[in-house]
Amino acid sequence: MKSQLFWCALITALSIGSLETKASKIRLLSGYDAPGGYADALVATKVTKSADFVSMWLTMSSSEKTVEKRESEITAGRKELLERTNDLAGIQAFEMPVEQLNRPYGVSKISSFSSSSTSSEPSLSQASFEIRARFAEDEKLLDVVNRIRRFRDSLKLPSKVSNHLGDSISLGIDRAEQYRPELLKRIAEEVRLTREQLGEKATVRMSGLESPVRLRRNGVRELELFIPYTLALEL
Repeated sequence: MKSQLFWCALITALSIGSLETKASKIRLLSGYDAPGGYADALVATKVTKSADFVSMWLTMSSSEKTVEKRESEITAGRKELLERTNDLAGIQAFEMPVEQLNRPYGVSKISSFSSSSTSSEPSLSQASFEIRARFAEDEKLLDVVNRIRRFRDSLKLPSKVSNHLGDSISLGIDRAEQYRPELLKRIAEEVRLTREQLGEKATVRMSGLESPVRLRRNGVRELELFIPYTLALEL
């Protein structure tokens, strides 16, 4: 029996593009779903949509001498950041989990804190956040990035708290799973056309349709949505 395999998902390393701004150089990640490694997947069926928001990552650190003061300052900084985003339209903050390092003094009251110390430097406490800014109508990518930067600069943090905004950005879409029916419809049409060309007696075997809808960058603001499935036909 002759078999033909049509592979519609090929996992490759995430590639990174670069984009220059007036303030500094930022890295535009080519795949929003970076952990999945699907930035360069070969897929026949996909849909293209404009991104709804831009994400950047902010880390807040305290250099106070004692654990209690550090965590008190981070708590105050965290409150300032979250309250500010509640008052601003189009910007959201999501607290990110941070791997807990060796902390002999116990567990922090805030789950996303981390702390480290060595004999050569004072201990630091940190909290990390994903900052999302939604695109306004006809707004350019760099304008959104600069809006996030202005938000960071406007934070009124305790004296020993510093914040660092990473140089990488990602694009995102709200509720990517809402496009699953459209993708499945297109996949079904692909199967129909393939069987039409190879004969109705061809046996179709598919796998991977249960996978989450994936995203990857396809332009400055565009994202491709796809399901990494495999289609096999036996003649």
